Amino acid sequence: MTKGKYVAGAYIVEISDGESTDEFISRLGAQEGVASVEERIRFDSTVFKGTSFNLGIVPKKDEEEVVRQVEALPEVKNIWPVEVISSPQLNLSWTAQGKPLVEVQRRQVGKDGYSPHIMTQVDRLHAEGITGKGLRIGIVDTGIDYTHPALGGCFGPGCLVEFGADVVGDSYDGSQPPNPDGDPFEDCNGHGTHVAGIIAALDNPLGFRGAAPGVKIGMFRAFSCSDTTTMDALMAATSKAYEGGSDIITGRCSLHLFSW
Repeated sequence: MTKGKYVAGAYIVEISDGESTDEFISRLGAQEGVASVEERIRFDSTVFKGTSFNLGIVPKKDEEEVVRQVEALPEVKNIWPVEVISSPQLNLSWTAQGKPLVEVQRRQVGKDGYSPHIMTQVDRLHAEGITGKGLRIGIVDTGIDYTHPALGGCFGPGCLVEFGADVVGDSYDGSQPPNPDGDPFEDCNGHGTHVAGIIAALDNPLGFRGAAPGVKIGMFRAFSCSDTTTMDALMAATSKAYEGGSDIITGRCSLHLFSW
């Protein structure tokens, strides 16, 4: 993952305990030099309270000076610019000269012969009946194709993919507020589907299953179809994963990317 770009005029603010986010937004719009305020994402979890917003500056006013004014407001605990995070573009080609991508082979039912599991000794855990049953794993990634039979084919209570949300929408590029909804489905990227399969794929005709097929999966989509996200979207997805009751949260981005 790469970073370094910032969304022009976009900021994340952590609100001090006991202060009102609505009152902060109102006070922000009244600051000298502020032409407009467009709220992007509001954070109201037990671990982080605040908001992100696009800040319009009056012509000929210095943005850095206006941001210093904002930072001095009594409600403001911290302030950061909104970073853009995207995957490096890889030029890959398939050179197998027409050979099938996957050869389906049947293996003995009940025995874990999947070589990555043997190398990491996951097969020994499976042999002892340890499958992660009872745990909820939240994944912050590109979304998931839960219709895949190895991932249970459904979303919601009773399914393998039991909980989650789409924090950004298909076309999010960071310049405008996201378009969230309660369904983490996507079929335009595949990375989150891949990760979910590694963790918890159910028995399937390809002869493998996930490292912890007894868990319940929560997918929190933070990347759009362009494989782009922003720091506030990642924060929102991680907060939702936590508030959703995840015992473990795994994210696509390394910790060194985070400035908050």
